Amino acid sequence: MKKTIALLACLPMIFCCSCKNLVQPLPEEASSYEQNIIYSYRGDTLDRNGSFLAGFKYMEDGSAKRVFAPDMPFSMSNILGNLGSEQWGIDYEFDDLLRVKSTNQEDANTGITIRTTLNSNLQQKVYDTISQHYSEFKGSVVIMRQNGEILADVSYPSFNHLEFDKNAEIIEQSDGFKGRNRSFVSKPLHMRILNLIPGLSEKPENVLSDIHFYDSEYLDCDFGCLEENHIDKENNSVGFMKVSPIYLAALLRKALIEDAVMPKPFMLLDFSDPDDHSIKLSDEEIISKLEDKGIDASKIERCKRRLEQRRTSIDITLDPALFKEDAFSASKYCFTPKIDESRFKFAGKSETEKSDCFWLYGMLLDSQEPNNSLIIVSANTAGIKDQEEMKILFQLLIDDVISSDPV
Repeated sequence: MKKTIALLACLPMIFCCSCKNLVQPLPEEASSYEQNIIYSYRGDTLDRNGSFLAGFKYMEDGSAKRVFAPDMPFSMSNILGNLGSEQWGIDYEFDDLLRVKSTNQEDANTGITIRTTLNSNLQQKVYDTISQHYSEFKGSVVIMRQNGEILADVSYPSFNHLEFDKNAEIIEQSDGFKGRNRSFVSKPLHMRILNLIPGLSEKPENVLSDIHFYDSEYLDCDFGCLEENHIDKENNSVGFMKVSPIYLAALLRKALIEDAVMPKPFMLLDFSDPDDHSIKLSDEEIISKLEDKGIDASKIERCKRRLEQRRTSIDITLDPALFKEDAFSASKYCFTPKIDESRFKFAGKSETEKSDCFWLYGMLLDSQEPNNSLIIVSANTAGIKDQEEMKILFQLLIDDVISSDPV
């Protein structure tokens, strides 16, 4: 069984290895059709500062292989690539985009480069903070800019995506996640946060459907679909709902700012030529290239929708005067971390009311650059013993944010 799992775990790396021109043989009776089918390699994936996350590399034997940033094999594994038959990660979600050919390149098989919203330095710092201080932690940490840009998305424990074939046992024992992103998974949370949103204080049965991004049980973000967010009917008598950490980050933006904007989280920032990253490609150029390639119409429509959502979200601004600084002042779980109060304001809380999930969530308002204000959410099912440890974790995360210059 373990050998089988190990083999499956190798498939993404095997699938992404190829020579320059792949020839698909056809039967003799089909000889009138085109014999050579050229497959384009995925272009590079970069973080928001241009740091390399993934791309293809020619090997000494002339073959090409998908390679990943060697200095962050664990911290990025939940984001970058798929594992065996599990199809997830931005390599999978952005596959069609990454294979769009640029017009200015020597290698005609190379796809375009995409720049993500991620800050790889912050991602690594958060991962290191958890591994060093909370080794038994099981959960996720999401750090989102107020307009929906995901800066960090850490899932812990993780696996080394540079060594797929050595992770069979880890994957088999990973409590069913198989390397998937824990920040996508819905967990119980008290519904009191909805009292902060005008018009939702009565908590009707369909309250979460009223604030869905789409009329769907899954939230179709550009980096993947989040699990259903809904009223927790089993515990509805005590006021619980189920939300995923990334969804809660967007909901928190709506709850803590009076303008009632709820951004849709996203990870795709822009496109550029693989040979010269200073040459930016417009969304219209990308769509045109997808249509020229004959991509399925439904995929193109989905891509258009995602790109339109990103254009809408990226320009969202924040008026610091609308920040509900005292939103959680009446809660016994409220706390204020150590921050530079001349620049930052904070509203946040932690919850330990359900033993199967502990939550930390809050917003760090940057009074100097309010549009760069950040939302921090953590959900964990193990590794935090008490309220005091949760407060310490939040302080460590805020220290990571402030020291990373994330935006």
